[in-house]
Amino acid sequence: MQNLKFGLALLGKYIICLVMSFFVTFSFIAVFSIASLEMVGYDAAIFENEEAETPIEEYKHYYSDGDDTKKAEAEAKNQVVVTREFANEFSGTPYIACHIIAQTVSLILFVATLSSFLTKKGRADLNAVNCGRANEDMLKGLKVGLFPAGLSFASWVCLVLAKLGYFKIGLPIYSFTNYHFFGYQKLIFGNTAVIENISAGALFLALLPTVITLAVCTIAYLLAYKDISLYEKAVYKK
Repeated sequence: MQNLKFGLALLGKYIICLVMSFFVTFSFIAVFSIASLEMVGYDAAIFENEEAETPIEEYKHYYSDGDDTKKAEAEAKNQVVVTREFANEFSGTPYIACHIIAQTVSLILFVATLSSFLTKKGRADLNAVNCGRANEDMLKGLKVGLFPAGLSFASWVCLVLAKLGYFKIGLPIYSFTNYHFFGYQKLIFGNTAVIENISAGALFLALLPTVITLAVCTIAYLLAYKDISLYEKAVYKK
């Protein structure tokens, strides 16, 4: 029963990490987009007059093409031209840098949040065992890690079912359930939003978040139970 309560609490921390990762990723994309994107043209629609609801013609115009002769001709005929600017595609170095930084920050938040929670429990259990109030369970980190890792694995199953054509929303479910690996998803899936375009190899690689989640939970608890602090070992010297 204690493992159940602890596992559910850990699952709650995992979900919090997903929400934080979403805002971190969204924030970095917004910042990098504003800094790197520029307006390169506009979509235009020509109407007979201001009361017309259906356009006579629709087209794209790129500023690099020079003057928009179609717009000039339409306005000369007293027709109405409605335009909406669009930016260049978010790609290249800014795109790569954005996702690398966002992915790094998300992973740090993920590991720090889960490790902190498991460290407190591991040290508390060590004290309880030393005082004879509890039995030693070196696999507790693995057991409770099955809760967040199980959620990640379930989303992977949804992804596979979507690939097989049985579950249409499998890809978005997987994407959000593993949002702390959003940059990694971009790496293995590319920019596709179509499940049919995802290869079998990418599906296999999509299991990595589940494996890492389980590994983090297991290792963090064991280190705490053995009273080992990686931070102290890295910062302080004998």
